[in-house]
Amino acid sequence: MLLTTISSLALENDYQTSVRLFLCGENSFTNRGEIKLIKAIRGNDYLYSVRIVRRTPPFDANEEEIRKEEVALWATYLRKISVCDGSPDHPCPQPEAEAESQGNSSQ
Repeated sequence: MLLTTISSLALENDYQTSVRLFLCGENSFTNRGEIKLIKAIRGNDYLYSVRIVRRTPPFDANEEEIRKEEVALWATYLRKISVCDGSPDHPCPQPEAEAESQGNSSQ
């Protein structure tokens, strides 16, 4: 059984972005449970996706199998991932060391 528990749609760096949490109590190929957090970004020419997967013993997808703190950690990591092309509409973030040397706060 597959259950989507969290989903969000937003614009990040002016690109359409979706983040979804999937709970699969038992994968029919591996016979194990899977918890996935997937971020998809629709760029100008490509669709980009990043996923974090944790495999577990089989579980009931209707019962909470993952701690909220773990999901928050994964989400914090995925928030740092974005698509950019250097244009004014989609600027690339400055490396932290460069931003600090220019007196800017890091994002």
